[in-house]
Amino acid sequence: IGGSPVTQEWKKVLGILQPHCAAMAEANSLFSSLPQNIISGVAVAIVNIPFSISIGVASDALPSMGCVTCFWAGLICSIIGGSPVTVVSPTIGLSGIVSDTSLKYGVDVLPLVAMISGFISMIIFFTRMDRLAVFVPGNTMQGFRIAVALIIACNQINSALGLDNFPRHPSFIDNVVENLSHIGETEWQAVVIFVSFCLGQVVLNRLFPSSFWIIFLVGVGILSGYLSDVEGIFPYKIRTLDSRYPGLSLSLFSVPTFQAAWFEPSTFFDLCSEALSISVVAVLQCVISSKILDRITNTRTNQRQEVLGISLATVVSGLFGGIPASSALARTIFHIKCGATTRLSGIISAFSVFALSLIFLPYFKYFPLPCLASILVLAAFNMIDFEELRLVCQSKRHLAIMVVVSVVCITVNPVSGIVIGILLSLGKGAFMEAKAWVLCKIRRGDVILTKFNCNLEIEEKIFSIQSGNKFFDKDMLMCFNSQPVAKSFDQRAQDQVFVSHDAKSGAPAKKTPEIPGDSRYQLVLEYKLGGPMNYLTASTHINRFADLAVDYVLFNLRHVTEIDVDGITALDELVAKLEAHNKYAFFCGIHRRIRKSFEHCEFYEKLLEDKRILTGYKQDKDVFLKDGAPFQHVSDAQMALQNFLLDVHVASNGASSGAKAEGSPGWGADAPNA
Repeated sequence: IGGSPVTQEWKKVLGILQPHCAAMAEANSLFSSLPQNIISGVAVAIVNIPFSISIGVASDALPSMGCVTCFWAGLICSIIGGSPVTVVSPTIGLSGIVSDTSLKYGVDVLPLVAMISGFISMIIFFTRMDRLAVFVPGNTMQGFRIAVALIIACNQINSALGLDNFPRHPSFIDNVVENLSHIGETEWQAVVIFVSFCLGQVVLNRLFPSSFWIIFLVGVGILSGYLSDVEGIFPYKIRTLDSRYPGLSLSLFSVPTFQAAWFEPSTFFDLCSEALSISVVAVLQCVISSKILDRITNTRTNQRQEVLGISLATVVSGLFGGIPASSALARTIFHIKCGATTRLSGIISAFSVFALSLIFLPYFKYFPLPCLASILVLAAFNMIDFEELRLVCQSKRHLAIMVVVSVVCITVNPVSGIVIGILLSLGKGAFMEAKAWVLCKIRRGDVILTKFNCNLEIEEKIFSIQSGNKFFDKDMLMCFNSQPVAKSFDQRAQDQVFVSHDAKSGAPAKKTPEIPGDSRYQLVLEYKLGGPMNYLTASTHINRFADLAVDYVLFNLRHVTEIDVDGITALDELVAKLEAHNKYAFFCGIHRRIRKSFEHCEFYEKLLEDKRILTGYKQDKDVFLKDGAPFQHVSDAQMALQNFLLDVHVASNGASSGAKAEGSPGWGADAPNA
């Protein structure tokens, strides 16, 4: 079957290491658009340094560790990551777990934990377990985000109130109790500074919706901290980073020393448990960020390559004294807005971080702790997706699961919370998933050219995603199934609809053929969904529409019994994906039971405005008239599909009148109960 599985996997890894990204195919040269990539690289470096220092402090690590991670992780992922524009650095989502590890075992152990978590992420990569991210529902991720936001915000109470003279505890609850027990020692000057900087961030973010405002606030903070350190200027001495981390210094190439006690079986096992939590969250962040990035840029990121890049980046960061890293979505979006298109921008950003950190890190010792707390509290607040939270709160079951996940993440650990959320959602979701079905019809006027059912089994999402990365090798599958099975017409039509081979191969399409049906109408795929539209079934629909040969799609939701936040998100992504490829989505059958979930959704309101919410195909079929439709084009992929349908129709007509050709379709009018 072509070599051992291990050899084949390593060949794929070596192929992945070659810098390529279909997401930015138009920027295939490393040095294309050189000036704008230099500008974007330097700009994101300027923004990245204060965030990395702040997250290093939130992780109970040294501020210099944030800069080390920002340089090494950014450099490694810029070279071998799955997207040329993704920013990889310390993230707020990992800071809670890293802080817990630091408080338990000391800050010196963090580089070792980073290396272990990187190796665990590699195991996840080689075993392809990153695909299991489809089993994490939206209510669970929302509960995790809320828990992390609460942990980060509550850990900044002491800095915001000017309370910095008591010890920190490994337990989050103990820290909150300790902070509240000293509430009487609050310094009102620190509170004023904290509130002022919070308001400044909100106002500047409204006026300038980019991340450049952080530079202005950091500059004001450092200046105020410096002036308060000079006698006779300020009556109040502001607590700064220097008061908590005296003698700030930076070394990007020093290898940390590892203590022998850390490798004792019980301690090392505990460290591996902490590293497992970090790697699971890092991979989840990577997968989710990749999907969001694809929606923003209308491209496709190599998800597996991104996981490999983050794994290697975390190992190298730990090797040089850094902390774990993952995809920083907000900074990635800022990177794109600055004009980044190639890997050169990320490489320039990494070396800009190197230079700027060496120059300006000594001045950060004057940065006030209340200002730092305001940055972290606002960053934690921005982690919560309030639109998704609104959708989750519409269902009592999803709301209860979200609350349970948040409580477990805070009191036990994040991975336990995520696992419990998956199990609680899977309990009912797996039973309901068996009731889900899809019926596809290719329509033209009153004629149904073909119809077929689509399988929605869970294994399809894990082992048969259309990215081409299958769990088993194709030759291995042939060993178990040596006898080819002849496909029916409907099966071959399904292959033509969802995988446009002719359009991909560049085969010249014929002039638009005349196929059965009313020639006044466009060819339409009616995608009729039944049963629940939840997190288990949502990803299947998204993967199925990766390559579509039909230019007009009508999503019929009349038989959908339930739709959750993941189902709404999937439909939003499907509409965006179709529009990105000049295809058009319509909806019908949105009944009262599910309409509430669609209200106030941006994509739904846009479809309403464009009059693409229909009653049904038969009632509103005139929308698809060629002459009256505002969208008049036929893609090469649809031409190939129409050629296929025409060839089969001709073969069917050429058969004897008494017998139907084998595998040929039965064209028919739309029956009343169809």
